[in-house]
Amino acid sequence: MNLRIVGMDVFYSIKSWWRSRGTVFWSLLFPIMLILIFGAIFSNTGSTTYSVYVQDLDHSSASTQLLDTMNKTGVLKITMVGDSENVTKYIKDNNIVSFLVIPSGLGEQINQSFIDTNAKVNLTYYYDPTETSTTAVVRSVISNILQTMNKVMSHGQDIIGLSTQSTITEKFNYIDFFVPGM
Repeated sequence: MNLRIVGMDVFYSIKSWWRSRGTVFWSLLFPIMLILIFGAIFSNTGSTTYSVYVQDLDHSSASTQLLDTMNKTGVLKITMVGDSENVTKYIKDNNIVSFLVIPSGLGEQINQSFIDTNAKVNLTYYYDPTETSTTAVVRSVISNILQTMNKVMSHGQDIIGLSTQSTITEKFNYIDFFVPGM
C-alpha cells in the first residue's frame, strides 16, 4: 500500500467536497445553524420553579426545618396558607395544582419516634391529576426531602411519610382526557 496514493486520494476527495456548495452547507453549516437556533430557544428550560401551597398546622421546629429545606432546593416556590383555611375549598377557589398540609403533632411524633419505633406521621399532598408533569416533579422533590430527613433523624426508619390525595372528586376515565385533546 502506497501512502502517497492514499494521501492524494484523501486530498482530492476533500477538494471535491469543498467545491460543492450544497455539500458544504448541508454537512457543515446547517448543523451549526440548528445548534444555534435550538440552543437559543431552549436555553432557559432548566430554571423552572413550581408553586406549592403549604398549610403548616404544627408550627414546630421540625416543620420549620422542612419548609426551610423545601425553600433551599430552588425548585419549589412555597406560599403559606393560614391554619383556618379549608383545604379543599381553598384549592377549588384558587385553582391550585399542588398543596401540602403539615399536620399538627409532627414535631411530637418525631420526638416520640426515638422512644417508640412505631411512631409515624404522614404529610398530605393534594394534587391535580390533570397536571401530570408538574405534580410528578413536586411530589418527587417532596418525597426526596422526606427520605433525606428520615435518614438523618432515624438512620433509615420511616418516621415522616407522604400520603397523596387527588383534588378531582369525580372519577374520570382515559377517554375523558383523550376526547378534549382531540
